[in-house]
Amino acid sequence: MSGLERRYRRLLRWFPWEHRERHEEEMLSVLMAAARLSSAAMVAVRMWITGGSGWGAPCAG
Repeated sequence: MSGLERRYRRLLRWFPWEHRERHEEEMLSVLMAAARLSSAAMVAVRMWITGGSGWGAPCAG
């Protein structure tokens, strides 16, 4: 279990037990997927800004 997953599980404890019992794994998978997408997007932006991906560097203004 990653540190991020542990933190998400800790946050999910704020939900009522009955709701968590029914939906915790689904909520956790959505949160983890969103974190992966966000991380991938940040890598793409960083590569574009530095010109490291072949997309070209931003225009000098």
